[in-house]
Order: sequence, then structure tokens, then C-alpha cells
Amino acid sequence: FRDNYELLRNESGLEVFGVVKANAYGHGALRMAQELQTLKTPFLCVSSMDEAISLYQAGIRHDILIFSYVDPSAIEKYHQEYFVYTMGSLEWLSALNEVSFPVRIHIELNTGMNRFGLKSVEDLRHIKNTHHVLEGVYTHFPSPSDMKEAHKHLATFYEMLDFLDHDFKWVHLGNAPLRIAHG
Repeated sequence: FRDNYELLRNESGLEVFGVVKANAYGHGALRMAQELQTLKTPFLCVSSMDEAISLYQAGIRHDILIFSYVDPSAIEKYHQEYFVYTMGSLEWLSALNEVSFPVRIHIELNTGMNRFGLKSVEDLRHIKNTHHVLEGVYTHFPSPSDMKEAHKHLATFYEMLDFLDHDFKWVHLGNAPLRIAHG
């Protein structure tokens, strides 16, 4: 595992997020999270608030990006400083603005997978008015093997990213079929 992780990081020249959702795909979320912490992955990535809480309760003190919808009332109740949330809709951001403390957010841009995320440039016009920290932005490719489709999704992602005109700390891709550079 360590060799593969280092190979990915070294060959790509990029940071690699440690996805440990769904019990690290059967490898054991806690065990993998512990390994990834020692490798200094920027984020551990999980599907749900429950998975984030489980890691935290097991002693993990590392940034954890939660990919799916988290109800703002659960954020108010269970938030830890290491938890980072995915914004997938304007309605969610509006409800999140009622949370009394600032949280870190990664915006998911839906470039065609149609599972979760903001779908249009029009949606993006409304996201800058928040007291929360807009730290990252990402998309998720539906298929790692269809290069033609990947390039179409990537073009949409770049168009939306350019429209946002925000200096994000993290710009990342899930299920990425290729190494991508953006000028």
C-alpha cells in the first residue's frame, strides 16, 4: 500500500487524497486512515458524517473530507475541526449559513455524473456570499476508461472553475482517468 501510494504521488507530482469511504473498500478504514496519516495525505475522504465521526472517535486527528450531503443540523451538533464538507447545492449552502460557526467547504461541480453537485454556471453566481471557508472545488468522472467522455467533463469543469474566479487551495478530481494540467 505504502509503495503504491508513493508511486502515485511521485509519478503524478501531485498530492493524493486518501479515500477510505466504505471501509476503505474492504481494506479497513481505520487501518488505512492510520497509514495515510503517516504518509501525510492532505485529506482522508469518506462518504458520510457517520464515517467521519467513526474515524474521529477512533482517534484520527486528520482533515476528513465528507463527500456526500450532511444536514446542517448534524454539522451544528457533531462538527469537529478536522471535518470538511461538500457543497452540492445552493439550498444546502443557504441552510449552512445558519450554522453559527464557519466550516471548511469543498464545492462539488457536477460535470455530467448527475449524482451530486452544482450543475450550472448560473448556480455559481450565488456561492460567494457566505461566512464559510471555500477551500476546495472538485468533480467526479463517471468512468475512468472513457477518455472522450472524460475530456468533455474536464472541459465543463474548467469552464465552471474559470467562472468561479476564486483562488482555491485545493482543485481536485475523483475517478480521474488521466493526469490533467490546467494553465
